[in-house]
Amino acid sequence: MNYAVAFGVAVGAVALSQLTVQPFGGAYFYLPLVAVFYAALHGGVGPGLLSAFLCAAGFDFLFLGEPFRFGVATREEAHRVAGFVLFGVAASLLAGRFRAARDRAERAREEAEAAGAEARRIGELQERLVAVVSHDLRNPLGALRAGLELLPRLGPLADRQRVAVTRMRGTVDRMDGLIRDILDLARTRNGAVLAVQLAPARLGAICARVVGELEAAYPDVPITVAVDGDDHAELDEERLAQLVSNLVGNAIVHGDRAAGVAVRVRGGGPALRLEVENRGPPIAPELAPHLFEPFRRAGHDTRGLGLGLYIVKEIARAHGGEVAARSADGSTVFEVVLPREARAAPPAA
Repeated sequence: MNYAVAFGVAVGAVALSQLTVQPFGGAYFYLPLVAVFYAALHGGVGPGLLSAFLCAAGFDFLFLGEPFRFGVATREEAHRVAGFVLFGVAASLLAGRFRAARDRAERAREEAEAAGAEARRIGELQERLVAVVSHDLRNPLGALRAGLELLPRLGPLADRQRVAVTRMRGTVDRMDGLIRDILDLARTRNGAVLAVQLAPARLGAICARVVGELEAAYPDVPITVAVDGDDHAELDEERLAQLVSNLVGNAIVHGDRAAGVAVRVRGGGPALRLEVENRGPPIAPELAPHLFEPFRRAGHDTRGLGLGLYIVKEIARAHGGEVAARSADGSTVFEVVLPREARAAPPAA
């Protein structure tokens, strides 16, 4: 059945590619690439590879060289076919193996919860997820990134092609962030602490940089940054940027977008306080005690693996700080307290 679906979407994508001839001056592989992703996500690596090669053969037969005959006419056409096959294989491996990895992680989580052993559940998931990261995700992701770097070298790209490549780079970066979260989970197993590189930095400047990036991704959400007092401290800038991004992203997803998100930095005393506030429904009472546990998602939210707030807690702990949440009267606030002086928690053995 999965291979039948792959065959169907490949044929449909090649047929619909005729629609790109008029606006772009020639048929392009946009729709076939979508078909490859869909086939791999639906059926796994095998159907994805079948779809990729069927699409490449269909393009060769219909649009490249002499119509209704196999064979390319120019070197540029050969580059286009080779580039698509490269992307198709990488996309199939990435999408298919990510699907398999997600299924394995979900099955492991359900089995562990049924057993009722929290420590054993997390331990088993960590071991399985580390194996997934090491063998099933990093290699296909690297192949896809290499393909993106290769595309501009095959010839000049049209404006629409550059936009498509830019969007695909963004997708690769988001996937890389997911892998980073999984690796952080593995590093913090059994009480270990994330490694941080502390240096003099300004928390307000870090927040402003992260908010600027998020405003480009969410132009409809007003985000404000306010700094009160001296915001200098010994911090790991990259880790703090990850913390701020996770908190603000969480506020955008679960809050009232029209009301926006408020980021406040308070620098009085020996510690810095970072607050991220959003308006919207309060945190459910049954969820509140488990907010910072791994693999916890609010309600029926199925985005990601539920590691964002857990990573926030671990980054704060690595700096010798802590994080807490309060929710009442239509407002939810996450507060992070960080010591001003360098006293990061030592890594556990």
